[in-house]
Amino acid sequence: SSCSNVSGYTKNECIGNSPRLFKSGIHSKKVYRELWETIRKGLVWKGKLTNKNKNGSLFVEHVEVSPVENEFGEIVSYIGIKSDITKQLKLEKALERNQRMETVATLSSGIAHDFNNILMIAKGYTQLLKKKLSKLDINFDETSEILNAMKKAQALVKQMMFFSRQVETNKHPQLI
Repeated sequence: SSCSNVSGYTKNECIGNSPRLFKSGIHSKKVYRELWETIRKGLVWKGKLTNKNKNGSLFVEHVEVSPVENEFGEIVSYIGIKSDITKQLKLEKALERNQRMETVATLSSGIAHDFNNILMIAKGYTQLLKKKLSKLDINFDETSEILNAMKKAQALVKQMMFFSRQVETNKHPQLI
């Protein structure tokens, strides 16, 4: 049965047993109280519950619980329809992570290009200044240090651009 596939319990273990069998302990008593208050009023309760299977692993289900009435309108039992949505939620999280990474990559790429343009201008003026100075000038060594710092900054810009390209080429969510 579907119960067996998701929970790991046999059909006989599921039939006639309380839904507490699957209780994960993650949800507050208030969640279950609201569920029971809703269905005892004759209404349908819908929501997501994290449950526990026989081996202790957690799974997430979309649950719909409806009261069953007899011919006199009295509630005599309840029926629950459940769908395991654990994999779906994992895929959604992976997609969200991927979208965040794409946003970061796009931002990183834009900043890297803008910063690189500023560096090129500063580097050009520093190189011009260095050519005007003689090697004996006390500012000559400072211009060399500025150019070395710019080389390091350009290497950082290249890393940012590489990161952006890596994310752009890997736009598919990582399956868990």
